[in-house]
Amino acid sequence: MKKAAGVLAGVVVIGLLCIRSHGQNEPAQSSDMPIVVTNIPKPTTKLEAIAAAKGALLVKGYTDIATLQGEDGSTLRVTAVEIADESRGTRQTGVAMQVTTLNRGRGATSMVDSEDLKSLLDSIDSIAKTDHAVTRMGDFESSYRTKGDLEIDNLRTGNGRVVTISATQILSPSGLVVYGTAPFRVSRLADIRQAIVSAQDALDQSKAEEK
Repeated sequence: MKKAAGVLAGVVVIGLLCIRSHGQNEPAQSSDMPIVVTNIPKPTTKLEAIAAAKGALLVKGYTDIATLQGEDGSTLRVTAVEIADESRGTRQTGVAMQVTTLNRGRGATSMVDSEDLKSLLDSIDSIAKTDHAVTRMGDFESSYRTKGDLEIDNLRTGNGRVVTISATQILSPSGLVVYGTAPFRVSRLADIRQAIVSAQDALDQSKAEEK
């Protein structure tokens, strides 16, 4: 089978896929004290589930799509990924969203399965359009959380409105909880959306060239 040169940059084993994420164990952003959970939750996405498989030969491929810098120097890295379980003949594809807070070396990665990308894109469109017309109250917020605990929030700050992209991850087998958040201007949602669309296109191209 011919692989798209730009889509699969070789067969690699990437550490960012060998983890699990869960939003119910988010550490306080103001604390640098490590948080460790003893009961690691089950995978919430198909990508996480296949990556956590034991007794299986996993073949993983990825294409880096874009790294977007937040308003404070934090980053959001968007990567198209696919994992094949050669032992069972199964395959999962999707997008990895790695969020790295400024001055923190380790970022947190949330996985989004391919079948959930449309819901994510539709939610980004809605969050970008949200305004005071949605409520009769004095102010508003809007948010969306994926199965893999990527959260997008449209919030008001002292300097106006801001969109924050957050990810929470529990590393296996240590149980260490890592967290990342990156603030963006609301207008930058268009750039984030385009990066996700480009990742989706890369996955579609790879699938088409395998046939």
